[in-house]
Amino acid sequence: MPSMDNDLAFLQSLKAGEGEHQDRLLQILQHSDQIPYLQHNSSSKNNNASMVFRYRGMVQDMMNPEYYQTETSQFRERQPLVLIPIPFSNKINMQSASQQHKKREREESVEEDQSSLKKQQQLESPSTTRDWKDNDVEMTKKSDWWHAGCMGSHPDDIPILAQFYDENNEDGDDNGTKLKLNDIVELIGILDSPVVKEGQEEQPHEEMNEILFDDEITQQLPCIHVLYHRTMSLKDCLKKKNNNILPDYTLENTPTCPAVAEALRLTLFSQAERKHCGTPIRTPMETTLGCASLNVILPTEESCWTLAHQWQSYLQQIVPVVGVLATKQITSPPTKEKGQMVLSPLQLPKGSMLIIVDDGGGHPFLASLTQRHSMSYEFEGGISYAFEADYRLVVLSVQTPSSVLPCTLSMVNNNPTESLSMPGISKLYQALLQSPGSIALGKEVLEEAQQDFMTRRQEARRLGYKVVEEDDFHRWLTLTRLQARSEGHEHATIEDWKNALRVDDLMKGV
Repeated sequence: MPSMDNDLAFLQSLKAGEGEHQDRLLQILQHSDQIPYLQHNSSSKNNNASMVFRYRGMVQDMMNPEYYQTETSQFRERQPLVLIPIPFSNKINMQSASQQHKKREREESVEEDQSSLKKQQQLESPSTTRDWKDNDVEMTKKSDWWHAGCMGSHPDDIPILAQFYDENNEDGDDNGTKLKLNDIVELIGILDSPVVKEGQEEQPHEEMNEILFDDEITQQLPCIHVLYHRTMSLKDCLKKKNNNILPDYTLENTPTCPAVAEALRLTLFSQAERKHCGTPIRTPMETTLGCASLNVILPTEESCWTLAHQWQSYLQQIVPVVGVLATKQITSPPTKEKGQMVLSPLQLPKGSMLIIVDDGGGHPFLASLTQRHSMSYEFEGGISYAFEADYRLVVLSVQTPSSVLPCTLSMVNNNPTESLSMPGISKLYQALLQSPGSIALGKEVLEEAQQDFMTRRQEARRLGYKVVEEDDFHRWLTLTRLQARSEGHEHATIEDWKNALRVDDLMKGV
């Protein structure tokens, strides 16, 4: 790896807009695998003079752009962003960074009784099992708003303030317009902290971070001046996983049934279909095209929590981000107060898996999340802005279907002791990797769907069943998209449509 003895001079040339740093930047990128990830106490543990680090995290907040004066008296703009460890991320997502963490053994079997399950969760790494707890909520109100293990992070992972300059974007465009809230970004940059060599006294850097922030939290974050960055998706994180080490086991002795297993499998393929500009496509019912949420109604709250943690253990093998929340813990949507985004377990990257246990504390904004896959963020001055929430959503509840959070798919499971093996992990993992983004419904499929809709509607009226309505038709089409995506079909087939009807009948107990 090239020498980094003059990182400060390199950064100053970068800020001045000089071009001679390009060769050295190319050298750094060619040796990026040798650059350590920034973690807690990285500067004190680093024995080299270099203060160049890698970092992977999620954009949690965007500060106002800053203007600074270069050595040539030119004024330039930079964009400060607050990046946090990816919430509820597991070993798949942080595999490369976790190689620097102390290895921890992980239990690969799920115990039948609840006491063994709790013991297993205590033995596992906080990065794979820790949920959003009450003390997380309290800590977000204090100056030490990101403590060890917050939002399921590894204890060594930390948030940072990243300074993006107009020359370090992967596409050469302005970073301020490229990155958005909740984007995953991987970057290489220079840590803005003093470098101490043996036999020398600590000397502060020149004023690399000239502008002081009024926000108390932002002032405490380590600052990285970004040399290079790229955005990532959770599917990119999946591709980094070595499939050879995936345990090919199924989840036995799980309180579920064939209909629940099929519904959960299809929910994993929920994904917003998008316009060319990247904006999710909205349906006439204000739902998000291609997205589906699942509600499973169980006899007791205890059975809800048992199923939530068992599914969490299973899904963490194949989905990079899996969170488990109770509705009573979710008191408000993502909110910005006093110039700072308050930490929220609902602020997640696209493609995250969120299991919500409805324990009677639901709020109105959660209905928009589960029904429309969108959520209003609250900003100062009474301003609300609807953000997409392209998550894989499961709601476990004990209420009747009319009183629970509205979901695309809903079913009752009155026999939670029934066991069924879930699909093998390797099979599901490969299906998720190969799943296409957009699904086309051709004329042949739509004609078949129209005919089946009319037939089922007439049959329901003849037998005195619940009237088949337009909402049922749209649910079937959504299931068809999920089924096609699970099979890797870019164009849905008539067989996908028939399988969608079969799953819907299973959920209704027909």
